[in-house]
Amino acid sequence: MKTNKKCKSVFFKYLISYIVLLLIPILVLSIVILNLFMDQSKKDLINDNINMLMQLQRIIDTDINELEKTVFQISINENLTPSLKYSDTYQKIEAIKVLDDYTLTNDSIYNTLYYFHDDDVIYSAFAVFSKKMFMESLYVFDKWDKQTLLHDLNNIERRKIYSTSSVFDLASHHKLIAFLYPVPLTSKSPYASVAFFINEKSILKKANDDILSHAGNIIILDENNRVITSLSNNISDYLLEAFVSSNNFNHSGYMNIFFEKENYILLYVKSEKTNLTYLSYVPENTSLKNISAVRRILIPGYLFIFLLGLLTIYIFLHLSYNPIKKLKIFTEKISGDNNTEKNEIQAIQTAISNINSANEKLGRKIKNSKNALKEYLLLSLIKGEITTVEEFNQKGKELGIKFTGSYYLSAVFDLSNETKKNKYEIIEYLEENLPGDIEGYGKKSPRKNHLIFLFGLKNPNKTNLKELFNSIQILLEEKKYISCTIGVGKVYKDISKIVNSYFEALISYDYKFIKGNIQIIYYSDINKVMPDISWYPKKELNQLSFHIKTGNMENTNKSFKLIIDKINNVDMPFIMSRCIYFDIINIITKVMQEINFNHKDFINEFYNEIFISDFKSVEELVEIVMKTCNKLSEHIAAHIESHNYNLKDDMLRYIDKNYLYYDFSINSMAKELNISPSYVSRYFKDHMKMTIIEYVANLRIEKSKKLLASTFETVSSIVQSIGYSDTSSFIKKFKQTTGFTPGQYRKFYSSK
Repeated sequence: MKTNKKCKSVFFKYLISYIVLLLIPILVLSIVILNLFMDQSKKDLINDNINMLMQLQRIIDTDINELEKTVFQISINENLTPSLKYSDTYQKIEAIKVLDDYTLTNDSIYNTLYYFHDDDVIYSAFAVFSKKMFMESLYVFDKWDKQTLLHDLNNIERRKIYSTSSVFDLASHHKLIAFLYPVPLTSKSPYASVAFFINEKSILKKANDDILSHAGNIIILDENNRVITSLSNNISDYLLEAFVSSNNFNHSGYMNIFFEKENYILLYVKSEKTNLTYLSYVPENTSLKNISAVRRILIPGYLFIFLLGLLTIYIFLHLSYNPIKKLKIFTEKISGDNNTEKNEIQAIQTAISNINSANEKLGRKIKNSKNALKEYLLLSLIKGEITTVEEFNQKGKELGIKFTGSYYLSAVFDLSNETKKNKYEIIEYLEENLPGDIEGYGKKSPRKNHLIFLFGLKNPNKTNLKELFNSIQILLEEKKYISCTIGVGKVYKDISKIVNSYFEALISYDYKFIKGNIQIIYYSDINKVMPDISWYPKKELNQLSFHIKTGNMENTNKSFKLIIDKINNVDMPFIMSRCIYFDIINIITKVMQEINFNHKDFINEFYNEIFISDFKSVEELVEIVMKTCNKLSEHIAAHIESHNYNLKDDMLRYIDKNYLYYDFSINSMAKELNISPSYVSRYFKDHMKMTIIEYVANLRIEKSKKLLASTFETVSSIVQSIGYSDTSSFIKKFKQTTGFTPGQYRKFYSSK
């Protein structure tokens, strides 16, 4: 029963996985369709409102065009000429009738007013009014004061529109829109003005119910973006400011605006003929009204698809699962593991894992034993325990190694430090890629990153050893990305002499300290005669010591380079180069002691770098020593610079305090200041432009001059008091300096 439960648990685990895979595309598809529908609904809403505004714009443009035609007709009507100002009552009545006819012919016009510039009366379609009566009794002008009204009537040059908030009819209580035109319409010097008062409702009636059903609100703006009229009095100043500040002067378009926690779509159309702008704004969620209808269609469809997919998945999964169940029974039978707590997949994984582990263990045992036997066999040959090629071939038969040639040699490979590759892999790679007439077998060396190779040659006269080892070096670099240094011993005919070739290879390898890294060094090329040591760079070493003491990095580098050039120009064993290297270390150590250099961190770093670094060539040796010499020079220079900051004052204070003592000396001064006497003398002369002896002598002469002039002490007493031990030498020095003897000087200055 437990097995069945486990089987079902795995079955339903996959069933749930496939159901999730089925749901993902259904959900993604639903989201995509809804988003597409929402986008299309929004586009439809925008297009409908733009079309509505364009339709309204065309209607009003037509009405304004009719008004302008009426203005033209008024300008050419003989009953409305400027002579009307001086005509009788009959002619004025005729003028009123003409204006009434124009008013009746256009159902948009509520009243037509006609005014001659600087006249006292205003003509309308109903009567003639005085200006005062017109402005105070007939209409209320909220935002159109008397002065502005009179100014506009007398000076109008082009069409001007006044909104519903500016004109109010007291009789009908209607809000009116005023369209003011000059007469003639296109004249630069009009003589009259005509004003059409249009009822606000008559304009909006032009828009049919189908148009108004699309709009939340309709606003008409003049060319200065001031409101002329609107469908609703509830006008959002924020939305108007947003539109005006956008500086959007396109013919038509829309904007998205966030207002009162809701997204609005602000649509606009601008008339090119009249420069009027028509605005409409609706909440964006208006476009979502049809989503519920789409959902009612999609949900049953998706539910049907889901159920059909679920049934299909169950049937095919049930058919596909039977082979897995049978495979579990088979693996349990083979492995003998009847653990009922494992399901089919776990049982198969366990069986495969056990088989793989067993194979890996067996492979490692075989490989390790083969490598160990091979290492032992090659070591026995190097140690001289195997003396014939037949004995070697017999012992190596099971390992698959043998020598068929009659000549033998050994080579030592020093791989680059950075390689982390398995040494046995490198040995195997080289053994497999040797030329056909060369046999070679390698083993690891006790030295880190070292390999030992033994080679068998059929005919050494036909084998170019340099080409062979050059090809091996290139092979390792190009295929395994390993740089190496190779030491090569001589070729021997007797296999028992291969031990000699091995030691020769080691000696050749040691010469890389002279020849450099990444080289192939042949024992036959080594000069084994000890060189003449008369060239020993004693002078250069002394100069190096001096420049390090003074902290002169440039001269330190020059001296060090001279020493290295001498080493490179003489063919010598690497051990002699090491001796010179340790002489340089000894110089550095002495310099640190002489200047009382007590930087423990630097000293520890220096000795660690010198004695722990694993340098393998002259280049590495030069780099390490040059680096440490420069570090020491830099520290000394910084130490001297810091110390020199107050050194001059310290020297002068010491001299001033001690120059009167006969035992005053440069050595005692250097000891007091904790620096060398030679450095004290050199520093003082550099900064004072005279020696310490000259400076002290001048001080003593000046002191004696004061004592001679101000006291009656004897010359010998004065000489002792200023630090001189010999009176005659003082008198001689005094006369050289002042031109007088001490007695003459006292007599001369005492008389003053």
